[in-house]
Amino acid sequence: MFLRALALSTLLAFASITAIPASADEMQEFRTGDIVVHIPWVRAIVPNRPAAGYLMIHNNGTADDRLIGVSTPAAERAELHSHSMNDGVMQMRPIEAVDVPAGGKARLTPGADHIMLFGFTADTEAGTVVPLMLTFENAGMLHVDAVVAREQPEGPMAGQMGGDGDGGHSGHDDHGSGHSE
Repeated sequence: MFLRALALSTLLAFASITAIPASADEMQEFRTGDIVVHIPWVRAIVPNRPAAGYLMIHNNGTADDRLIGVSTPAAERAELHSHSMNDGVMQMRPIEAVDVPAGGKARLTPGADHIMLFGFTADTEAGTVVPLMLTFENAGMLHVDAVVAREQPEGPMAGQMGGDGDGGHSGHDDHGSGHSE
């Protein structure tokens, strides 16, 4: 009985000094300078086909910043993309940067700005971690671990991400530059 009580009290003491995230969002938060990235995730439906990456960026600083690049060892190339409606046809196109205003946020979501991962080679099983290196104009480089998921992860920050849930990424095979959906 004494050993059982001692083990329980040791476990409780350890738990009280160990940082345990209150939510999944806290586990998916990455920082560099005034930039905070929340909930990075990748939708990868079919192995060896393009995948799309999403996240939310908060700029807690007093100066504007821009996400100007992304890379990953999990794809042959990564690009920033956006959707636009042209003559009633949804089209996707590469973009140079995503603006992150001072004191504001930028959302990379399905159906809007996002990351395209061409030649995606990582496992498409839900929960797989995909390393992304984000490059900001002012804040520099930030490594984030995106998680493969079929749908947007849930949690308090997820509700702020927006997006239409699909973004036109299901049901087609390729995302080449200058293509139409």
